Amino acid sequence: MCILQDSTQIALNEHLAEEFKGAGGSASKSSVKIDLLYEAVHHILKEVSITKGTYPDQKNGAKVLKHIGERDLLLRDLGYFDLSVLGDIEGNMYRNADICAKRIVLS
Repeated sequence: MCILQDSTQIALNEHLAEEFKGAGGSASKSSVKIDLLYEAVHHILKEVSITKGTYPDQKNGAKVLKHIGERDLLLRDLGYFDLSVLGDIEGNMYRNADICAKRIVLS
C-alpha cells in the first residue's frame, strides 16, 4: 500500500473562534484543520479528522500506526515528524515480520 497523510487549514468566520481557534495576529482568529490518511493504490480514504487550526500535524502523526503494515510506503511532510512514532512504526514492522514467521513455521 501507499499511504498519504496531509492536512489543510481553512480560515473561518471569527465568530467561530471559541470552537475553532486560529493563529490570530495577521492570520485568521478562527480556522479549522482537516487531516487525512489516504491509501493511494486502492483509492481508500482511511481516516479524516477535523480539529482547531492550531492543532499541530505532529500530534496527528501516530494515527498512521493502525493503518500501516510491512512493506507499505508512507508519504507525508516533515510536520508529522516524531521520533517516537518512527520507533513505533519500526516496532510494528518487526512484530508483523515475527507474526508472519511464526505462521509459516506453524503451517
